[in-house]
Amino acid sequence: MVKVVSAGAFLRSIHAYGSSAVIIVLLLHLTQTYTWGAYKGRRELAWLAGVVLLFLMATMAFTGYLQPWDQNAYFATTVGTNLLKEIPWIGEGLKELLRGGAAMGTLTVSRFFVIHAFVIPALIFLFVTVHVYLFRKAGAAGPVSEDPQATGDV
Repeated sequence: MVKVVSAGAFLRSIHAYGSSAVIIVLLLHLTQTYTWGAYKGRRELAWLAGVVLLFLMATMAFTGYLQPWDQNAYFATTVGTNLLKEIPWIGEGLKELLRGGAAMGTLTVSRFFVIHAFVIPALIFLFVTVHVYLFRKAGAAGPVSEDPQATGDV
């Protein structure tokens, strides 16, 4: 498909490199937030919304990795979905639900695409909205020397 669509390889590369860049920027943001102590005090809910966003971005990466449907993607997704069966009582059912059966196949790719293109972006939009709202409500954290719990109104 990359060779059929005009500039398909370019668009696919932008998507792949851009997704890596987003993860790097997200980790830099997480490091800054942790270093400044911006997860303390009245900013705890914003921190929790950010942690949910981190999980959602990791899930985006996991579901997007299968989309080329090559050998690397197949085996990486097999290992990733096999980890689900380690969850007590519901793990095996979750694995089969996500795969669309006992084995990996085209139904798995379809499910991962829907999750990657529709479900997770909607959740990311929701949690970014919550995260920004909570950030605006609590206020920005100051430099490292500032006590994050003592500044501003609670």
